[in-house]
Amino acid sequence: MSMPLTDIDDGALAKAAAILGTSTLEEKVNAALREAAECARRLSALRAGAHRVSPGTPPGGDPREGREP
Repeated sequence: MSMPLTDIDDGALAKAAAILGTSTLEEKVNAALREAAECARRLSALRAGAHRVSPGTPPGGDPREGREP
């Protein structure tokens, strides 16, 4: 693991810590990095799957629900 010296935005760090429930600087930074990567992965998956869902599909629902037979 690397140990870079860098300036960190204290306000952003405090907000991330509150959201992520972390306490140490190392936990805060690592959790924020993991969350950013996971957020990007989820967004990519949503974009990839968006063309497969028809309009009017309920969130998390079956695309066939709500259609007239």
